Amino acid sequence: GIAITPTPTPGGVVNAVAPGGSRDVTFAAVDPGTASITWALYRKGAATPINSSASPGANWTLTFLASEAGEYEVVRITDGTPGPRVGFRINVEPTVSLTSAEQAGVVPARIVTFNSTATDTAPGSVVATTWDFGDGTVVEAPAGTVTHTYTAPGDYTVRFSATDNDGAVGAATLVINVPAAPGAGPGAPAPAAPIG
Repeated sequence: GIAITPTPTPGGVVNAVAPGGSRDVTFAAVDPGTASITWALYRKGAATPINSSASPGANWTLTFLASEAGEYEVVRITDGTPGPRVGFRINVEPTVSLTSAEQAGVVPARIVTFNSTATDTAPGSVVATTWDFGDGTVVEAPAGTVTHTYTAPGDYTVRFSATDNDGAVGAATLVINVPAAPGAGPGAPAPAAPIG
């Protein structure tokens, strides 16, 4: 048998790789029996391998780039005899962005406007998006422009995440500072006594 690390999910998807990043995948002989093991890597359904191990060994590690996302099959070859192909996939996390004009400072009336985007590498697709506004409010809402009202001053870490159809998650965060209302801070002057 063949073990793949990171461990594939039940759907056969190897842990996702970040956009522009890379992921090491190790193929290991579960029952090596002999050191005379080589490996071959194929695109799914292809007749010709795209890579093979240069020397015998029970393990083989490859680095996959995000640009190499897709479906693959690996074959363990013992004493020149190929075994069954084991399929797996390399999946790229969704690409996510999150911005706010209020990042620079002034938050009018504690109402903050956020803008986000979420895209996925074909043939994948984004199936869910979540906003966490950092104050305990978490909502499922699409990418785009949203507003949120904060009820107390403070620094809030906002997170927007997107999940694709293979279960990979991409996320972006930013910190918003919501100031206290004018005159509400420590040392604010006491209100003037009424006249008359």
